[in-house]
Amino acid sequence: PPPLTFEVKNGVLTYIGNIHASLKWRNNMFGLPILSGAAPEVKNMADRDLEIIYKEYPQLRGRVEIEPLRVGVWATAQ
Repeated sequence: PPPLTFEVKNGVLTYIGNIHASLKWRNNMFGLPILSGAAPEVKNMADRDLEIIYKEYPQLRGRVEIEPLRVGVWATAQ
């Protein structure tokens, strides 16, 4: 996949998103499920993620810019 790019700004806290991996399964020759791959996906879960951070670091509330990466499956263009 292409690199995920973002800008780091001096003195600025930026939320860029949450990266998940959707697991892909298939059955082997005995009919048992086996992991056959994964598809990384970027999600904007700022509401959930920042509340967790603010509980530990309340001084950050109101100081984080929300600029998620392109949301969706992170894959090579076909």
